[in-house]
Parts: sequence; structure tokens; C-alpha cells
Amino acid sequence: MVERQHDRTECRNKRSQDFLEIELIFRDFDGAR
Repeated sequence: MVERQHDRTECRNKRSQDFLEIELIFRDFDGAR
């Protein structure tokens, strides 16, 4: 049970990290325009 919760938290952290990277890429596109 605890392990499963830990995995879910790690997955959520990775997802938010991916979102941050995508946001940075979009910001770069806006700056290049």
C-alpha cells in the first residue's frame, strides 16, 4: 500500500516535470517569434 502510494507520487512528480519542460519550450517559441 505504501509502495503504491510512493509510485503514484513519483509518477505525479515526473508528469509535473514534463509539464514544466513543455512550458519552457513554449516560452522559448514565444521569445523566438
